[in-house]
Amino acid sequence: MNDMNTIHVIKYLAGILYCCLSVGLNGQDIHFSSIHASPTFLNPAMTGLINGQIRTIAIARSQWQIQDEGYQTLLASADTRLNTGFTGRDDFGLGVQFSVDQAGDLKLRTMESSLSFSYLRSLNRRGDHILAVGARYGYVQQRIDLSELRVFQQDPLLHGADFAPNFGYFDLSLGVGWFKPLNRWNTIYLGGSIAHLNRQQLRFRAEDQVFYPGDHQYRKYVVHGGGIFRINPVFSVLPSFLWASQGPHNEFSIGGFTKITKEAHSRFSYDLVMYVGFWVKSVAPAFAFQRDALIPSFRIGYRNIQAALSLDLTISKFGRATYGVGGPELSIIYLMPAGTRRNTRVQCPAL
Repeated sequence: MNDMNTIHVIKYLAGILYCCLSVGLNGQDIHFSSIHASPTFLNPAMTGLINGQIRTIAIARSQWQIQDEGYQTLLASADTRLNTGFTGRDDFGLGVQFSVDQAGDLKLRTMESSLSFSYLRSLNRRGDHILAVGARYGYVQQRIDLSELRVFQQDPLLHGADFAPNFGYFDLSLGVGWFKPLNRWNTIYLGGSIAHLNRQQLRFRAEDQVFYPGDHQYRKYVVHGGGIFRINPVFSVLPSFLWASQGPHNEFSIGGFTKITKEAHSRFSYDLVMYVGFWVKSVAPAFAFQRDALIPSFRIGYRNIQAALSLDLTISKFGRATYGVGGPELSIIYLMPAGTRRNTRVQCPAL
């Protein structure tokens, strides 16, 4: 047997062990490098926090394609403010979200459809000091493709009566956000969310009712924040950070954008805005922080459309296997203008 065949056998045997011998599927959720491109995924309290009628977002991410099938992730979402509330100083937000994630040679696929809801409360007369709370409730389906499996003989765990190649469950997340204007041009914000409150049991063995340690999904805790600070009429900075914890996994990212707008008497359109920035990401198994990736990002906005491209540059030891390339991420955001008929109960920051 040559070296290449040996490698394939090892990968498929590892797949069997992953799917069958271990009953739990605990791990990290899907994630995106661009913090600003996935607000409602990051925190359901961000639903409806727009100065417009409808916001639609599409994100495509590919990671670690060099060694095997890697990860491919797609997300689409839409959210709006309902222009109604209990008083003249609050509003409600409503959103929908769809995501598909596929991982590994056996194509472990996770699909989720969810509905998010938020309550936005203005804490001042201008409506720009905001406290938001939100919830997301969705249905998740996971399945695995055994047609890609190549083994010497059938495994009884895979072909037993209690093995189910797919299963589904409901999932609940909650979030809160606070947005404080410092003056006309500068704003700070802070938010947090908890995902998987119901801690669903994850397994492909449908009839096995025995519970094992680590058999349930880990809750995910997220804290994020940042701000908008205007330097002059041309340049602004948008710093941001993200801390996420799920079981033994911890991740911390910090960085920001520099926003470049039209300079007086230049040939560029007033509608054109450019953002250039980067983030540093570290991971911390058992809170032992280790370097993980540098994430340069470029975003361009024209009128109501923004497109961003980010790239993970792996700086951990795993970078030797991936030649330093983690994966590209492309996002597109479209904001439908509210029009003159919309009553602006809450003045949301342009994050």
